[in-house]
Amino acid sequence: MSNAVTIFESNQLPEFLSKRQVIFIYIDGDKVNDKHSFFQEVALKMCFPAYFGFNWDAFRDCMTDLSWLTIQDGLVLVYKNPNRFMGVNSEQWNTANEILLESITFWNNRDTPMFIMYI
Repeated sequence: MSNAVTIFESNQLPEFLSKRQVIFIYIDGDKVNDKHSFFQEVALKMCFPAYFGFNWDAFRDCMTDLSWLTIQDGLVLVYKNPNRFMGVNSEQWNTANEILLESITFWNNRDTPMFIMYI
């Protein structure tokens, strides 16, 4: 799998996804306004293990492990309203987003597609 970005027209995405067994995870950005609330929401929705340390290193470690999830054909993280976190604390948002984008590259290099949709 290459690191290239694939752009789908809105009518193409359902067909692409219907042919795969993809895990969808929905992050409610309305509940996120700082690092702590971000970690709480992501840990809950992604079923992070109890040992998750609620810090950036632990977040990166979990995002590049995910062994507790049964990922067959990929993972789609749907993040609603990232603007809230972005607007309240742009530095923390930049760190979170950087790790999310690194995770995409990590999983794509292992032939496990990962997508993030910011809506």
